[in-house]
Amino acid sequence: MQNRPSKIFTAFPSSFKWLLVVLVAGAFFLLADTAFADVPPADRRKRAVPQQADQAGDELAIVKDRGPLVPLTDYQKQWVEDQSRFKIGVITRQGGKSFSTSLEAVLDCVYNPNTTWVLLSAGERQSKELINKAKMHMKAIDVALSSIATEESEYLSEDGKTIYKQLEINLPNGSRIVGLPANPDTARGWSANIILDEFALHRNSREIWSAMFPTVTRGYKIRMISTFKGKSNKFYEMFFSAPTLQSFTGKDHEWVGDRGGWSKHLYSIYHAVEMGLKLKDEEGQPIEPEDLKLALNDDDAWDEEFGCIPSDEVSAFLTHEIISSVEDARLNPEPDWVDSLIKKARVNYGLYKETKTRPELPLYIFEGITFLGDVYVGMDIGRKKDLSVIWVDQKIKDVLQTVAVIELRAQPFFIQEQVLQTVLAATDFRRAGIDETGIGAQLAESAH
Repeated sequence: MQNRPSKIFTAFPSSFKWLLVVLVAGAFFLLADTAFADVPPADRRKRAVPQQADQAGDELAIVKDRGPLVPLTDYQKQWVEDQSRFKIGVITRQGGKSFSTSLEAVLDCVYNPNTTWVLLSAGERQSKELINKAKMHMKAIDVALSSIATEESEYLSEDGKTIYKQLEINLPNGSRIVGLPANPDTARGWSANIILDEFALHRNSREIWSAMFPTVTRGYKIRMISTFKGKSNKFYEMFFSAPTLQSFTGKDHEWVGDRGGWSKHLYSIYHAVEMGLKLKDEEGQPIEPEDLKLALNDDDAWDEEFGCIPSDEVSAFLTHEIISSVEDARLNPEPDWVDSLIKKARVNYGLYKETKTRPELPLYIFEGITFLGDVYVGMDIGRKKDLSVIWVDQKIKDVLQTVAVIELRAQPFFIQEQVLQTVLAATDFRRAGIDETGIGAQLAESAH
């Protein structure tokens, strides 16, 4: 029985054998073409990739016969499916802009061998979070993580003074995703697709933009995403001044068609909720945007962070651009001694209420802590509605570098005084500035 097909085949004349081969092969390719009849030629290779994301169906990312693994809201699908070369998005806080943008990069790398995406974030922490989102997407669409090489290396600035961490994911097909903190130095020297994550928060945004744009000259793509942060930055200028290819505002779409135009997306929290974003309370129950707005209790912050309305900086003493130019994401504003100091101040407050005697200041908090220069302190005082903030700097040469930012929300006067006076008792303390208006008068007087 096992030899019967071979015997039957050899029984035919030689010319008929080749005719049979041709007929079978033709039938195979006819069936194959029918199976791909609904798929454009450029997408056939994508459909044929086994165990990878399939872009057909209601969900953007689906593994064949296994259902949706990366569920997206309608506005996230709208963003990812838009394959315009230049794309810019203003999306509400916690609206999943980094989630959907990193997914687009992952799908492109999985489907297209030897593809490179460079993700430029505001700092090292944000860069690491974006890379982690990319790895999560790869796992969700069933890319074997065991076959992926993840590397961490150091990137030295051109002046040789600053070291940046570079994170890299290398796929077996030659594609890779690189994560870097944004800087004019790190933006140079690439030939790759670019993602500028939270670009309004990038220091030196104009310098980064001029250094980065030439990297996409030979057909690469740019994705620029952020919430607004005032009007004095390159992100604001690009969204409102750059030529427009098309615009998406919530569900509304308009084709403009400007030469060299950008595809512009804007989704406020109201648009996002309308298009699938679920807001929940601490128990997982549905809430409305208005609940968050009431809890925030700051109309200006609400408009910018959630309403996607840039704040007007005309009357601001310090613009966002000036502030961001002196930010350093590598500094830790909440060292361990801050938490220990606040906890001890609360303990002392309990003792004071019981004994009516003031406990000694917890000066031991600073044992083993070495400041690199003279310590300078500033304090703005609140009680119920606003934060009290104690800002601690150390002077290194001519630069005041942040050591700690101590936030005291709705804390009794006793605790605020304990924390402040303990900081002022540090050996290296030199000078403090305290707001002595209103309720600050007593704290400033006792601090003398």
